[in-house]
This record gives sequence, C-alpha cells and structure tokens, in this order.
Amino acid sequence: MGPDSSWPTAAAAPLLDGEPLDWNAPSPASSPTPEEVFQATAPLLQEYSLMLPFDPKSGLGWRLVAYDRDYLELQARRCRPAAASPAGQPQEIFVFLPRKTGQTQITLHYQRPFDRRPTAVRVYQLTIR
Repeated sequence: MGPDSSWPTAAAAPLLDGEPLDWNAPSPASSPTPEEVFQATAPLLQEYSLMLPFDPKSGLGWRLVAYDRDYLELQARRCRPAAASPAGQPQEIFVFLPRKTGQTQITLHYQRPFDRRPTAVRVYQLTIR
C-alpha cells in the first residue's frame, strides 16, 4: 500500500497570502502557551529584581522578550546556583532600575534557544511609585 494521500505534500500545501502555509505554526485562534500574569509594585530609582527558577540541565532558560526602556533600565542578569538559592533550585535573576513612575510590563519566555515556541510566558505588570 502506498503513502497516505490525505497528508499534504509541499507541492500541494495551501497558500496563505501567496506564501506556503506552515503546518507547524500555531493557529491564530489558539494560544499555544499559557501566560502567567503577575502584579507588582517597584519603588522609583531603587533596584527591582525578578528571580525565576529554571532548569539549566534541560537547556531551558528565561529570555527577556519585552520591557519599556523609558520606564526600566536592565542593570544585570545573573544566575544563582541551587546551593545558594533559598528555594533549592537554580534561579535566573533580572535586575532593573525603575526610572519613571507609572505602569509598564516585562515579558519573559521560558524556552531553549532553538525552540520556536516558549514552554511558559510570564508577564509582570509593574507599577512604579
């Protein structure tokens, strides 16, 4: 018996706006990664740190995707080993300096460098006072 003819081939792939449809791309109607949203407050001109657990053995890490440079200045990005962490798990630490009062957000993706989609998304909605 031959190959299953119900599977699309590259030649028979439908077009989307003149471009071949990417069968691996997420559907626009669905969100492939659940998003965690956190509310936080930070004092103006005092360092504000995000400490996020991660698993360096798996290659997963946090990638800073978006933040408003008018409100925040990234001061440092560090890793804390499990032995030094209060939670007993390695942590990635992002240190920001809030430069302007108001509301802003920080978006991070948890993924391997070669992954197309993040395993997790965290959004920190930050009020700077």
